[in-house]
Amino acid sequence: MKPDKHFVTAAAIVMAAVCLIGLTWVGTNQVIRNQRRDTLDRVDATLANQALTLSEQINRQILGLDQTLRILATAWAANPQGFDLEAWRNQAVVLNGLSRDMVLTDETGIIRKSSVSEAINQNASSLDYFRALADPSDPGDRLYIGPAAIDGIMRQWHMNVARALNHPDGSFAGLIDADYRIAAITDVFNQVNLGQNAFLALVGLDDGKVRGAVSATTVNPDASISETPMFAAIQAGDSGLWTGPSAYDAVRRIHAYRQIPDRRLAVVVAMSEEEAMRPARLWRQQADFFAGCITALLAGLALALLQGTRLARRRAAGMRDDRALLAASHAQYEVARALATAKTEQLEGTLASVSEGVSLVDAHLCLVEWNARFPAAAGVPAEILRVGLPMEEILRAQIKTGQFGPVRNPEAEVARQMARLRGGPFGAAQQQRSDGRTIEMRRHRLPDGGLVTVLADITDRALADETVRNAQAMAATAKAEKSRFATTIGEEIQATLDALRNALRQLGDSVLAPPQRSLLTTARRAGDTLSDLAGDIRDLPEIDAGTLTLRPSLFELRSVLDGCVERVADQAARHGLSLHVSVADGTPETLLTDADRLRQVLVNLAASAMKYTRTGALWLIAEPGRNAQEAIRLTLWNEGPAIAAEAREALFPSSVATGQPDSGHPVVASLGLSICRQLIRLMGGRIGCDPCRSDAGRDGNAFWITLPAAALPYRAGDDAVADHVSAAPLESIVPPAGLPARRPPRTRVLLTEDVVANQRVVAALLRQQGHCVDVASDGAAAIEALRTTPYDLVLMDIVMPGMNGREATRIVRGLPEPACSTPIVALTANASPEDEADCDAAGMNGLLAKPASPAGLLNVLRLYVWATPGGTELARRPVTLEAQETSVPPVLSADRINELRANLPPATFAQLVEACLLDLDRRLPALRRAIVTGAPAAITAHAHAMVGMAASYGMIALEDRLRLVMNAARDGDLGPLGPGIVADLERDFEQAARSLRQMLRTEMA
Repeated sequence: MKPDKHFVTAAAIVMAAVCLIGLTWVGTNQVIRNQRRDTLDRVDATLANQALTLSEQINRQILGLDQTLRILATAWAANPQGFDLEAWRNQAVVLNGLSRDMVLTDETGIIRKSSVSEAINQNASSLDYFRALADPSDPGDRLYIGPAAIDGIMRQWHMNVARALNHPDGSFAGLIDADYRIAAITDVFNQVNLGQNAFLALVGLDDGKVRGAVSATTVNPDASISETPMFAAIQAGDSGLWTGPSAYDAVRRIHAYRQIPDRRLAVVVAMSEEEAMRPARLWRQQADFFAGCITALLAGLALALLQGTRLARRRAAGMRDDRALLAASHAQYEVARALATAKTEQLEGTLASVSEGVSLVDAHLCLVEWNARFPAAAGVPAEILRVGLPMEEILRAQIKTGQFGPVRNPEAEVARQMARLRGGPFGAAQQQRSDGRTIEMRRHRLPDGGLVTVLADITDRALADETVRNAQAMAATAKAEKSRFATTIGEEIQATLDALRNALRQLGDSVLAPPQRSLLTTARRAGDTLSDLAGDIRDLPEIDAGTLTLRPSLFELRSVLDGCVERVADQAARHGLSLHVSVADGTPETLLTDADRLRQVLVNLAASAMKYTRTGALWLIAEPGRNAQEAIRLTLWNEGPAIAAEAREALFPSSVATGQPDSGHPVVASLGLSICRQLIRLMGGRIGCDPCRSDAGRDGNAFWITLPAAALPYRAGDDAVADHVSAAPLESIVPPAGLPARRPPRTRVLLTEDVVANQRVVAALLRQQGHCVDVASDGAAAIEALRTTPYDLVLMDIVMPGMNGREATRIVRGLPEPACSTPIVALTANASPEDEADCDAAGMNGLLAKPASPAGLLNVLRLYVWATPGGTELARRPVTLEAQETSVPPVLSADRINELRANLPPATFAQLVEACLLDLDRRLPALRRAIVTGAPAAITAHAHAMVGMAASYGMIALEDRLRLVMNAARDGDLGPLGPGIVADLERDFEQAARSLRQMLRTEMA
């Protein structure tokens, strides 16, 4: 075929245009690469020069500090006693802007001189610079530069720069330390302008921590970058360049770094790669635009030439495509119609098979589909239903048939129901129809906006549920009547027994013959047995309700065993049995549990064991536990026929039955054994019965109980415990390894506190642990209580209206015994060294900081009431307060809130929180007036009362604000208490109250 000349010409033009376009872009890209390389070289040179300049400036600062410290060290060596640190520091002009505070320590770490007066006489031996310079392996005369730090002595970010002081013999005599202000470093960095996204930092090469940094994002001093690629790069040499993501913000930058001479510190100067390459990028955009214009021009020419040749071909190809598209559309239509028909048939079959009434409406709330059961379930005539019927018509039909009950305004009811259909949400709802049927309606939103409604007749299920509820109510009523009957019977029996025992007691005071005296003894013991039975009956309601509680106390095991033997001696004699007690070696002599309940269990077991004893002896055996979980094992062993296995399983049931055991038939458990099972379960132990055989080969039964390791108290004189207690602060005392943590015995505590909210939370925490707490609202009431009642411990608030805690303590120490020897522990919201000294001078034994935690209260009892002899030296050791961060505190303390919720019932916790909020709201106006009038004494009193309440209930932001106000008033500096402090206090209180109440509402929901 002869080629088309127009086609050949057009092809040649297109090829020429393509070649020209390619040459244009190749040249453009080459120029762009050269421009980018030039820009990058200029940026690298700029950053390297900046890194060199900044490293020299910081090195000059360090040299200035070093020279100053050398001069001061030399002056001290010349006249240690007459050395005036502040005078020498004021002469050191080079320190201006670099350092604000200095300290001088002796060889033991005690700060002897300091520009911060509060730091004098503090111990700095644990600080990094002291440990480094006091190390015997120290190389000698060198300048120590520490990491970035902030502490109570130097209260701003700084690096400790220190030099050692030496005695004339060369031995270590202490050190002199200056704070190298991080602000001085950042001031140098701020002089450099590398764009808004620049990054400058001084980094320690040994620890990978930032000393100071200037960046678009905040980088705290002492932050670690040791695990970042940037730190790995700057360790490669003394200086260099590196491009990559910067530490912390991951912004890609060009970094220049340089090590400070003779220091393990490096200056990093970085500029955002995006900002650095912006000139090259702008130039590239211009070049791309120019090349694009040429490309568009050439392409336009080529397209104009091709348009004429392609026009005819496009028309023919378009006609062919239209015919093919029409055929494909027709085929797709046939397939879609077949699928729609199949889906419709499937939906109709599904709707016809379900047992509920179902309807579907579209997004316009018009009827689309329904099944045959829908009209009867919805209560509408079937003949009115049609596709497209609006829901309004269906609702009107339901109103006419009475499905919504009596309706005064049908149209208003239709509007209300339509609003519910449009708004939702939907779920399951039940409706009682006028014909007595109960219909359950479930409605769900479809993806297209329509609704599917399912109506089910649940009349039978509703009747069954009502029957179940009535049965449950009747059972609850019967159970309550049973408990009331048992309580009434027990009280009536006990009242009669009390009268009988009083008569026997009066009869015993008269002159009786020996036979009559014997009968009287028998009658008394029978009365005791009946009293135990009455007590068992009275325990039944508490057992059924699960409210039976124990009253643990310290007691001697032998006294309990002897009391059990005395109670069952007559009964054993009537059975012709001899009763013996055996205590094995290693058995604990003292136990911590409910002695009365343990005696009750042993008496019931002895009575049951005697029923299975024919002849011989009955042994009560005490021995140590057989594993680490058991404290003691008590066994009642008898000689007699072994109880069958199925009968032993019925001895200790969870519910009470009555009956008389028989050797040849299954045994029905007695009331006493059922209560024994419940009591031992409350004690954390186990109870059971095993067959056994004596050494003489005679059969028998062993009724046994075990008590857990928690029943063992601390052993008085245990050196391990004493050593551990004497070495730990009060809030962190725990038993040493190998000794399980045990709750102290029940203790009687006098809580002296004037703030009701604080009274309630401390008393609730102590009572939750089983301790007896009396409350006094002021010092005078506490003195009167101590005059009349012996207490194990007094918790005394320091600041109270009228007589404060210190004055009350001095008066108590002058009272006669035992009041004057009662341990008194101070409660305070601000445990400062001055408070500690005042409490010690007043005669207080210790000091506990608010808020009082359960662990702190527990350790106070262990230390001051139940301490071992080796631990009594701690009687004046105060609670140590942990250092708090200076960042903005949260509204609530999650740890304190969780601690209260874990130790208090939910209802009690909610009541205490609400009472505290109301009390704070009542006290806040008084504090506001005191601040406005500038009365320091009133401010201190109100703030002290409120800070304890805020701390006790975890309102950490309000607590910090109140401490600021209280400390300012105590120091006599009312300058910080401007008009804004009142608004800040009210805002903190409102946020705390809102957060606490929202938390309680969420938990109740």
